[in-house]
Amino acid sequence: MTTELQKDIRIAGLSVGYRSRQIIHDLTMPPLRKGTITALVGPNGAGKSTLLRALAGLLPAKGAIHYGEDDLVKMRMAERARLVAFMPQALPQSVALSVLEGVLSALKASPVAARIDSAQAAREMAVAVLNRLGIASLALEPLDRLSGGQRQMASMAQAIVREPEILLLDEPTSALDLRHQVDVMGMAREVADSGAIVIVVLHDLSLAARWADQVMILDRGRLVAAGAPEDAITPEVLARVYHVNARVERCSNGSVQVLVDGPLTEPVL
Repeated sequence: MTTELQKDIRIAGLSVGYRSRQIIHDLTMPPLRKGTITALVGPNGAGKSTLLRALAGLLPAKGAIHYGEDDLVKMRMAERARLVAFMPQALPQSVALSVLEGVLSALKASPVAARIDSAQAAREMAVAVLNRLGIASLALEPLDRLSGGQRQMASMAQAIVREPEILLLDEPTSALDLRHQVDVMGMAREVADSGAIVIVVLHDLSLAARWADQVMILDRGRLVAAGAPEDAITPEVLARVYHVNARVERCSNGSVQVLVDGPLTEPVL
């Protein structure tokens, strides 16, 4: 029998695309382990968001995505929704709900709802999540009147209130200022530390190196490098994937920093 500690995600031979255009090509990845954050990075069009949407069940896929003994590819959407929470790049524009109502709706649609014995308890749980993200002051604001960054924070609240076993975050910091980037990634860390698998698409390599336990670099639908940040993010890989001259150095607190000096004049094969 598979134990909780063995419930990693294992991706093998995965292919994903849109109609006739294939984006992910026969992808096999190292295990994505419980209690960790995995950052998916790579240039535009590398397949990062496509992979995340396939993990969420929003795109058809061929191959295997094993979670313990279960194959998410073959799992019905309702079953997958009990395990997985997906934060998209942006919430739909025409949502006539307040921030609090959006979080309550996400809570009611999750397995967590079975443990809640009253509307007041559900409200307290939703408000607690908003407080943890520092956006309780937005609780009664309509979602369709928020700024892009505020909408991202509200979307994060909807995802984490579900207490998922697998949390998928698609560019959660792209519209956020520095403080809220720290809030979101700190919350991702808390979710991982609680035992979940967190997979996050990021463009900021230094942010990925700071918060992720492992980094997977994609390019044109294929895995180029994977491992701890200091192992996956190297000048050679950055030259090959991003076509830049870059230095990878450690700052005074030991974090990996990526410093781009300029574009390459000739492509790296």
